[in-house]
Amino acid sequence: MGKTRARQQSLGDGNYSSVNAFRWGTKVINLQIHGDAAFTGQGINQETLHLSALPHFEVGGSIHLIVNNQLGFTTPTERGKSSRHVTDLAKTISAPVVHVNGDFPEMVMKAACLAVEYQRIFRKEVFVNMNCYRQWGHNELDDPTFTNPALYRIIHSRRTVPDMYAAELVKLGVLTNDDVANIVETHNGWLSEELKKVDTSKPEWSGLKQAPAAVTTWDTGVEQQLLRYVAARSVAYPPNFNIHPHLLKTHVKGRLKRLIEGSKIDWSTAEAMAFGSLMYQGFNVRISGQDVGRGTFSQRHAMLVDQVVNSNLSEEAVLGFEYGMSIENPNNLIIWEAQFGDFFTGAQIIVDTFITSGETKWMMCTGLVMLLPHGYDGAGPEHSSCRLERLLQLSDSSEVSPDGEDVNIHVANPTTPAQYFHLLRGQASDVEVVADKVRRVILVSGKHYYALHKHRRNLDASDNAIVRLEGLSPFPTLQLQQELAKYRRATYKLKLRTPLPTSIQFIVMIKTL
Repeated sequence: MGKTRARQQSLGDGNYSSVNAFRWGTKVINLQIHGDAAFTGQGINQETLHLSALPHFEVGGSIHLIVNNQLGFTTPTERGKSSRHVTDLAKTISAPVVHVNGDFPEMVMKAACLAVEYQRIFRKEVFVNMNCYRQWGHNELDDPTFTNPALYRIIHSRRTVPDMYAAELVKLGVLTNDDVANIVETHNGWLSEELKKVDTSKPEWSGLKQAPAAVTTWDTGVEQQLLRYVAARSVAYPPNFNIHPHLLKTHVKGRLKRLIEGSKIDWSTAEAMAFGSLMYQGFNVRISGQDVGRGTFSQRHAMLVDQVVNSNLSEEAVLGFEYGMSIENPNNLIIWEAQFGDFFTGAQIIVDTFITSGETKWMMCTGLVMLLPHGYDGAGPEHSSCRLERLLQLSDSSEVSPDGEDVNIHVANPTTPAQYFHLLRGQASDVEVVADKVRRVILVSGKHYYALHKHRRNLDASDNAIVRLEGLSPFPTLQLQQELAKYRRATYKLKLRTPLPTSIQFIVMIKTL
């Protein structure tokens, strides 16, 4: 669905059409093909169905084809669901269902035509439940007669549906056996020719260069005049628009005051400037997630402008949707923000199967950004860690040689709004210490720096240097080694605010030795 929505955006179709008469969309159709066992067993299907009519997620209705072979690997259908029909989930959104016998191709065609016509007229979800059977095992190594001997004795005694239909047409005199053979040969030839086009296809991502095998410093700076303009516009509002008094004082007037003073730019202002400057350059920016309009910690309040997408209370379906949005066009900056860092565990399948490995498996590029709030901020033990160790374990960064930009994911734990704006994955120089007098170097990642910095000042401990390590994948090995080389007489210590994730300690050790 996400890719469909992004394609509509690229083509100016549906909700992105400037012509009201075509606002419903006629250029892109979303077709979803499900297995019966997976449709009833996987919770992401229910989550996605309940996205289907939400603003900023709906795609003008999807056509769902349930290939109902009445078997889930080896589990028969009556033991794989608690409802009468596999499509009863569609009742939750009042979607119509057409049931059809897969043995009759002409009936299947009529059912499909009815579904397409319904979607075209009403622009809502519609289902076709095609009852059929699985001819062979679940895969090449599976022998279904071990677990379903009686069923497969019947199946193997039947001719296949194409053979039965061809025989019926020959019997009626519609075709000859030679005609059937020619149709099959012509169709197989067409499939082969279409497959060859894959080698010459040029998707939206084809113009990008391969990432270099070295950590690169990118110029992400923007002129101050543009940043001030963008930040001021981010809190602009119509004359008769009533804003909460507290927001007017702290958010709107507070941001404008900071812009005038030119200092103390906070996290949300840096974010707004990053978004706005990218939009000024022609990029599409979309940030999605639970309560992202206000922000979980009441920090963003971007709902004063229409640049945000509050999602329903779902992680897996929404992250999957945003991943689909991101793979369509490299000019789309798609951001998914977890309400708390550990909420991404509810979408772990999307992270493992698509985001971190999709390019290697299917050459599917993505520029998706995941914002995962991390740290002790009064939220309790369940919402304090974004599990950096899991993300680092998913990274394909080298454990021997220095990392490059060609890693599968970039992981950063920024400390300051400026780093959040630029995402420069290097450590800042520590101007409060003299290198030759340093006896201890403390490596820190994330906001814990502020507590250590304050504590060092209180103790006047100028013989302690603090090195902020923000970039974790690709790991800035050479830069870190160069920085540590300044402190030849010092010992080293890694300090983290949260309980020590073993993989972070391990990766810092092996990268710096």
